[in-house]
Amino acid sequence: MTAYKVVRFLDGEPSQAEALRARWTRVLAAAAERAPTTGRPRRVALAVPLELPDLSPPRFAAIDLQWFADARGARANEVWLEAIDPDLCLGSSLFAAGSGQVVAEEVVRRGSEYLDTRWEVGGDRYKMMSFGRRDPRLTLQEFSTRWRDEAGRFGTEEIPAEVRGLAYVQNHPVPLDDGWFHDAVNEVWFERLDDLRRRGAWFAARQEAALRSGAASFMSPTETWSMFVRESPLTPPGW
Repeated sequence: MTAYKVVRFLDGEPSQAEALRARWTRVLAAAAERAPTTGRPRRVALAVPLELPDLSPPRFAAIDLQWFADARGARANEVWLEAIDPDLCLGSSLFAAGSGQVVAEEVVRRGSEYLDTRWEVGGDRYKMMSFGRRDPRLTLQEFSTRWRDEAGRFGTEEIPAEVRGLAYVQNHPVPLDDGWFHDAVNEVWFERLDDLRRRGAWFAARQEAALRSGAASFMSPTETWSMFVRESPLTPPGW
């Protein structure tokens, strides 16, 4: 089933992640009785970075993710947030100037059954998130096609099974004249921290070679990043 997302990147100090969590918790507790419903997410999760010595330092203080049934609902999200709690909107005092968002179509490339169970059961999971800009020589559509075709590879190498994770999702931004904060956001889920760290080490050992390779030339070599996070659902199952 097709889903759409609003993925927002919170710039600022680490303490702002808990401020964002607390505000979402208050908003979601009251949202059932509040109008409007257009732009209201079906699910909300918060990803908070893991600061571990063997993983790359986080670029953002937190990432929140909201799911919608269609692109219209995702695009109306800012109006819904403004009605529910303006401090949750981009541009508020909570979101520093370096924050931004992407409205995207979710494309589950692997692990749909795992994800169905993950959201049904709830609880924290570990995740690697990668995001960045496309090579400026490519249109967004050309980039999106290349990215789909390169799934399961990093540069010239196949990603081995032991670091592929339990589910893999690509988030393809919907067309926008001015462009979004990033041109690509992907997510890979893990149950165990050791498995996430193993993936991080595998990618770190190949990063420079992959960005130099022709197979990776659809990504900008200077505007591509990854974060290693703990993801927590903020809406209960069935919300």
